[in-house]
Amino acid sequence: MANSSYLISKKNAYINCYNNANETARILNNALLTLTTTIDNQKEAYTLDGNSGDGGQLNSIKDKEDKVISNITRNILPRTKSIINRLNDEIEEALEKESMES
Repeated sequence: MANSSYLISKKNAYINCYNNANETARILNNALLTLTTTIDNQKEAYTLDGNSGDGGQLNSIKDKEDKVISNITRNILPRTKSIINRLNDEIEEALEKESMES
């Protein structure tokens, strides 16, 4: 079993990753809202033969951005949180073992 200081360090690294991924998802979500507004404004501004002038490129970008946000919020964040919780348990066990050895 790893010692508690190593596990605490590892946990802190995962917490940092979790916070960064969460912030990235927040920023991407704000960008997605801006992109959606841009698409809506473009639809009102002009169309060519009933289609938007960009040939659907903005919608394609929006779909890809939405998938990235979804992956972060549905996969990366929960899995990272699960690892952090598991490390909490391992830290507790390591601290108990270390206190018994002292």
